[in-house]
Amino acid sequence: MKVDQVAHVACDWAIDSEAQEDRCGVCHGDGTQCLTIRGNFTLRLGLGYVEVVEVPSGARNVRVEEKEEAINYLAVQGENGEFYLNGRWFIQWSGEYRAAGTTLYYQRDGEKESLHIPGPTKEPLRILLLYQTENPGLVYEYTIPNKNATRQPEFHWTYADWTVCSASCGGGNHQIARIVRHNDESVREGYIRNGGKEIKLFTSALKAFQCNNRIVMAQRKHLDDFLRGRIIGRLECGRTQLEVSEELGIAQSVISRLWQRFQDDGNVSRCYSTGRPRVTTPNADRYLAVTAKRNRRSTASDLPRQLSSGTGTTVSRQTVYRRLGHIGLYARRPVRCVPLTATHCRLRLTWSREHALWTPQQWSCVMFSDESRFSLQSDSRRTFIWRAPGTRYHQENTVERHRYGGAGWLVWGGIILGSRTDLHVQSVTMTGHIYRDVILEQHVRLFRGAMGAEFLFMDDNARPHRANIVDECLQSEDITRMDWPAYSPNLNPIEHVWDMLGR
Repeated sequence: MKVDQVAHVACDWAIDSEAQEDRCGVCHGDGTQCLTIRGNFTLRLGLGYVEVVEVPSGARNVRVEEKEEAINYLAVQGENGEFYLNGRWFIQWSGEYRAAGTTLYYQRDGEKESLHIPGPTKEPLRILLLYQTENPGLVYEYTIPNKNATRQPEFHWTYADWTVCSASCGGGNHQIARIVRHNDESVREGYIRNGGKEIKLFTSALKAFQCNNRIVMAQRKHLDDFLRGRIIGRLECGRTQLEVSEELGIAQSVISRLWQRFQDDGNVSRCYSTGRPRVTTPNADRYLAVTAKRNRRSTASDLPRQLSSGTGTTVSRQTVYRRLGHIGLYARRPVRCVPLTATHCRLRLTWSREHALWTPQQWSCVMFSDESRFSLQSDSRRTFIWRAPGTRYHQENTVERHRYGGAGWLVWGGIILGSRTDLHVQSVTMTGHIYRDVILEQHVRLFRGAMGAEFLFMDDNARPHRANIVDECLQSEDITRMDWPAYSPNLNPIEHVWDMLGR
């Protein structure tokens, strides 16, 4: 069917009208009839499904979004307890889902989730959060009509449905009738209400328009994967094939074949006549994703063996890389961090607050020193994990470690504002005697003599640095040592030197 001209119909059902709905769905409204509810959900820890907010019936523009990435999942439950999204511990893919007479737009970007419901909702909806880890916070809002607001009377024309074209093929006519409406209530044709009385305004007539229906052969085109997913999503939500066909403008036979294929092998992607067939099914892909997230240190060689034992599907390492890459999981090095207790955190915070207002002149008298071992063999930095972009510093992607063994060279150095010491390199372990005889006597003492009594020496709390012979040497040379909180390498700027040397 081909139509030569399409007319615009606004919310008042008038052709080429400029009427618009406001944010709570009132035609010709100015927003004064609307009430927007906003809130934050900050409960850090929970068990299972926890209610965030209950959205009343008739709500529009419902938006729920996580503030930061977290491995928690948004869920939607209806009035009768039926889940529309992520219910009964079953996590669904991002997409569109039908619920309460409207559409849910569910989006998962990495581990950050958002939900948008245009509305209006035909029943109350409960927005839930399925806890898997700490909640960084949720923000939500929705708009409902304000029952206490007074609405001014409005009179406008609306149009009835088009009549059937008088000719099935070729030239013909069809008509549309005009109807007077008072606010949202129908009024008898040609009359208008005023103070409870109906006053004759003017009579309406049928408007006739030319219609030129022609039967044409449609060009064959293939459905893309996104449209196939929309069709399957609507059918899984309980819509009939006829309803989906009319809504999307696709032949019912096409939808029937797509649904039958999805029930047979769980795949709706287009089958090409050439090329190697896909080895894994969507269930196998989900199995790979869940396995990689549960054990992020699993290698690309371990995952095919686990998949083969679990599902009987044999795949290559390269297939594993591709499948996990499609869902945003890539092999990356974990972030190393120092294990900290509550006492460590308190002391670090106290030290930072005490020195927060120091001037550059005060810092210019401090020598920051440290030693670092450059290993000659591989360590944990060569162990890769599976993680998604933007999740580098999540707890599951970090490794707590502060000691590294193995053969290598030990390098000591000191930096001060505008100057530095020479690097001292040795192949043996640092001891208290070496620290006193080489580091203090040959390097630190010279800077103390040049800068005077304002000189401050910073070193960490390693055992060789706190030996009795070291303390006696510092006292005899009148060298003041700066207090330093334990396990605080990130507060020491010399760590940037070791990072550049390591590169």
